[in-house]
Amino acid sequence: MLKHLEKFFSRKEAESVNETDARAFAEYLHARVSERSVKDYIILVQSCWSWAAEAVPENPWQSVLKQIKPAPKQKVKPFTAEEVQRILEGFGCDRHYQHYADFVTFL
Repeated sequence: MLKHLEKFFSRKEAESVNETDARAFAEYLHARVSERSVKDYIILVQSCWSWAAEAVPENPWQSVLKQIKPAPKQKVKPFTAEEVQRILEGFGCDRHYQHYADFVTFL
């Protein structure tokens, strides 16, 4: 994240970053990383601004953070029902791995 901040803001002082700059940085990130990473990066930057509240009068990242809505994570289904059945049959019939059949069925 630091590399992205350094590249985008170059030598701009933190006190001079406003909401327009924050939105532009979020758009810059959208072109380079996933939506979830954009949200994570903005959360970190917003936390830094909150930590430095005495030195930085305004936290422009709060409103930007509210606008970033990544898609909910989908549950991964690595195998279809047919594939699971074939795996279980494979362990049950294999003379070398048959002793794992009950354990694999349990998993």
